Amino acid sequence: RDNKIEKITAVKPDDVPMKVNEEDYADGDLPTGVSENIQTQKEALIWNNKQDVSVVDAKSTIELYDISGQLVATYQPNGALTSFNLPSKGVYIVKTGKHTAKVVW
Repeated sequence: RDNKIEKITAVKPDDVPMKVNEEDYADGDLPTGVSENIQTQKEALIWNNKQDVSVVDAKSTIELYDISGQLVATYQPNGALTSFNLPSKGVYIVKTGKHTAKVVW
């Protein structure tokens, strides 16, 4: 087999499709492909140690559901860390905002 090595010449900037010219965005607002509507709120962190459940950075009401989907309790966030106890052994769903986690005791 013959392997050929070819020299690649420089590409002309005008030949690049969708090229962004800085002068088109004089105000410094270059497009980045990142939407301005990105949610900057951190997701809550939910974990448990047996009966004790801890929720970090909850921004909305914390809801506790049993495995059948029945609402068992609600809790209001207490600053950065909210803690509560599960009512009895079992499998539960903890929900706050758009974040949901399963906890087992």
